[in-house]
Amino acid sequence: MEPGSPPEVVVVDGDRIQAVGDHSLLDAHPGAARVDLRGRYLIPGLIDAHHHLSVAALQPRWADLTHAASPEDVFTALRDQAAREPSAAWIRGFNWRPTGGAKVTRQDLDDLRLGRPIILAHWTMHQCLVDSAGLEALRIDAATADPPGGHILRDGLGAATGRLIEIAWSAAHAASVADYTRDGWPDRIAASARALLAEGITAIHDAAASPGAIAASRHLDTRGALPISVLAMPHSTAMLVNPDGGLVDGLTPGDGDAWFRLGPVKFFADSGSQPAVRGHRDGKPIEMGTLSPGLAEGVRAVAARGWPVAIHTNGSLGVEAALAALRGADLSAAPRLEHCVVLAPGQERAIAAAGARAVVQPSFVDMFAGAAAGGFVFDDLDFAPFRSLADAGVPLAASSDAPCTDARPLTDCAFGVTRRGLNGYDLDAAQSLDYETWLHAATIGAARAGGQEDERGSLAAGKRADLVILSGELDADAPPTVAETWVAGERVFGAATAS
Repeated sequence: MEPGSPPEVVVVDGDRIQAVGDHSLLDAHPGAARVDLRGRYLIPGLIDAHHHLSVAALQPRWADLTHAASPEDVFTALRDQAAREPSAAWIRGFNWRPTGGAKVTRQDLDDLRLGRPIILAHWTMHQCLVDSAGLEALRIDAATADPPGGHILRDGLGAATGRLIEIAWSAAHAASVADYTRDGWPDRIAASARALLAEGITAIHDAAASPGAIAASRHLDTRGALPISVLAMPHSTAMLVNPDGGLVDGLTPGDGDAWFRLGPVKFFADSGSQPAVRGHRDGKPIEMGTLSPGLAEGVRAVAARGWPVAIHTNGSLGVEAALAALRGADLSAAPRLEHCVVLAPGQERAIAAAGARAVVQPSFVDMFAGAAAGGFVFDDLDFAPFRSLADAGVPLAASSDAPCTDARPLTDCAFGVTRRGLNGYDLDAAQSLDYETWLHAATIGAARAGGQEDERGSLAAGKRADLVILSGELDADAPPTVAETWVAGERVFGAATAS
């Protein structure tokens, strides 16, 4: 995925690439076992640079609402989950999409009478619905003020509806997850990671790893039980709450090994359910979304202690806030801006001038194609402006944002080429990048975003022997598939290829 002629032969010794070159290398290693590609592609292992692995690992214990098409589907899933997890303090559903037929209310959840607080986590992981027991457990009532950066939705009489938005849901997330992390979390992380091998993913950046998640992944590393490499991005236990310098007490930037390492500290500049933007629609001014408090102070505090930073920046106002925070910090490494979903013209150049990398999600094209097809477009803001970012000189790293979306990098990259949603809507084709550029972003681009370019991301001597064999052509209309995945020189997915 790097410029220049691709190698004809890759020699692996143990967990490292020993040499790359032409067919003469075969004569220098006559006794080596050989894998004949037979016209297929060999690429470096794919790196998902923004993946919430530690949270995704817990989802099998919760009620899956992905395909809930009616309130009764939601209720059935919650009853089943309550029966499976009788000792958990909270009953939790995930991937809730209230815009479809699964719209329910706090009263609906109360009427289930399951005897414990109930939470429905929105698919964005930026809001939720809780029942009355949940509000009581969180000490939220009519007199509770909105937290900075969050909203407690209320009815006409001022009573909380149970809908908690952005930082208002942070405490609910932390409370509802707690019991599920106490037993078997490391093994569940390993199982979730193992499933990614079929997609050619050999490393992920755990974007918002709580102290408990870091401990769980580190435990796997000490046991030699991580199926893939994990770069943990430290964040608060209460998701979305920007950390201060205390989060990294006792931690060392970059500590770890090729299997597990500490990466940049994760911050939030703006909301996720609605990007924070200011622009125009149909000639009328519009401003929406929420900015996250504590960003500049937190970035300054951890940067002063030598930590790199990564900042969630969904909208144009979020980008403004992030760039302002970066200007006030003494940075030790190139910062990351996560998402960069809705930008104002010229912001790409400002991001490049800040020396930042953009960690983007090509599959978001499908999401915003749905919004645009429904008429939600701006006069003067760009959705997922991948080409503009690249042309401005902003290095790109590809990612999924799983479990908010599925982690299928070969398919996800195709959205960044076609710019077409599953609904058939074309979302600004001028922002397309070719398929090989996306593979570059999913390998060496992602490695550079994690400060891992010296150990992975390209086919080069001395780097990790994390490899993927692809069947098919590099065609966005018919993306290739994973034939084999190799981690640290061992085949871990796919049938052996005859030599």
